Amino acid sequence: MEVFRFHKADYITINRRISDVPWSEILSNGDLKADLNTFHVKLNNIIEDHVPKKSLDEIQKKLKIYQNYDDFLSFKHLRRESNAGIVADYNNFISNIEKDAL
Repeated sequence: MEVFRFHKADYITINRRISDVPWSEILSNGDLKADLNTFHVKLNNIIEDHVPKKSLDEIQKKLKIYQNYDDFLSFKHLRRESNAGIVADYNNFISNIEKDAL
């Protein structure tokens, strides 16, 4: 299993790529579920392209070798922050879509 290393992501390029997507054209078919799926696919492709990954096996090996629990705690903290940010952005997107649909 691999995890994204969001702290090493190329956010300038990510922001540019997200801004370059013609969202109003892509998300205007009237089907909320299809639009949401399209949004996820586009966003996931951008994340895959510009956020490096690291194998959990590699992290566990380093933890076993170096016994540096602080590294593991840092990783857990960053992962939790990243996941919380993704959930918050997703919820904001859904909220905005629902407002626009009404």
